[in-house]
Amino acid sequence: MRRRAIVHPLFQNDIDEAVVWYEGKSPGLGARFEGQLNACLHKVEERPLSFQAARGSLRQARLDDFPFGVIFEVSEDLLLIYGLFHLARDRSVWESRT
Repeated sequence: MRRRAIVHPLFQNDIDEAVVWYEGKSPGLGARFEGQLNACLHKVEERPLSFQAARGSLRQARLDDFPFGVIFEVSEDLLLIYGLFHLARDRSVWESRT
C-alpha cells in the first residue's frame, strides 16, 4: 500500500546543509550524498515497516555510506518524514520535531 508522504518543513534545510558540507569536503561528494539519500527515501516509501524503531513509533533509515539517518513515522495511510540527522548528534534535536 502506498502511503501519502508528509515532510517536515525543515527537512529540505537538513538536506541542503549536508550537501553543502560534503561538497565543500570534496567536489562531487555532495551529489553522491544526495543520490544515497534519494535511494534511502525510495526504500522508505516502498517498505517503511522494514526499518528499525528509533524511539517509540519513530523509525530510522540509515544511508549506506554516510553517517545520516532519515527519521520517520508510519501510520495506516501516512508516511511522516521528520528529518535527516547525523547519527552522532543529540537525539533531542529530531525528537523535538515529532
